[in-house]
Amino acid sequence: MGIVLKAGFVTAVAAVFAGSVLLLRGGAAETGGEIRVLSRLDEYTRASNPSIANTIPTFLMQAGRTGILPPPTAPAPDATLAPGAPTATAPPATAPPATAPPAAAPPAAAPPAAAPPAAAALGTGTGTPPGAPAPAPAGGEQPAGPVPEAPIPVSAVRPLDEVELQKGFCTATLSRLVRQQYPGTYDGIPDAQLEKTLLKQRPEYKGRLCILPVWIDADPHDIVKYEVRQDVAAIPQVVWLWSGLIAAGFAVAGIVAYKRLSD
Repeated sequence: MGIVLKAGFVTAVAAVFAGSVLLLRGGAAETGGEIRVLSRLDEYTRASNPSIANTIPTFLMQAGRTGILPPPTAPAPDATLAPGAPTATAPPATAPPATAPPAAAPPAAAPPAAAPPAAAALGTGTGTPPGAPAPAPAGGEQPAGPVPEAPIPVSAVRPLDEVELQKGFCTATLSRLVRQQYPGTYDGIPDAQLEKTLLKQRPEYKGRLCILPVWIDADPHDIVKYEVRQDVAAIPQVVWLWSGLIAAGFAVAGIVAYKRLSD
């Protein structure tokens, strides 16, 4: 009987210690540790059925929190240029200017379509989605393979309102994306002809997957579903100290109570 009581007593003290750590760490669980990316908006869209008109609703239905990761740091020009090569300034990756809307001209046999108005409330995010075909940056070479991602701290993730994200749309088919951006304008043009003409006039549309609200200043690759991986080392030492004191107090109280009951 004594062995059973001792085992139960040790288990109770350990449970008190673990519970104290969980309760006392409080906000440390939100600001400490690192995250694990569960899904990225561009990768999820690219892997979805091309017939899906908008992948954002189903993307948001996935498990995990929604947030915006910081963009990857670009390598220094000296690291990508050969010795003695002239330094070239890469053009900024911005959305197409409103003065030249991305309108694809219809075939010659079809009557000319009216130029669509510039999107007033929607934008394209910043830059071309990583992983999609894009022109090589000036003065550098594209990496031969994927680069392992560095650990991302929780504090680096920006919150994202899911309601605002649902005001945009993403699809794996460029023709469907343009038809949603300018509904009814290109209904008489086949998908293949529309994409060919559009890419000829606006090559920056190559690889584009999403049209997002302009106030969401993020690339689809940086919009993620994630979960927090709490690192034990990230818990403040004061939490361990107080948890140990609470567990020790509980142990002393238990021993005193046991001795009084035994007498």
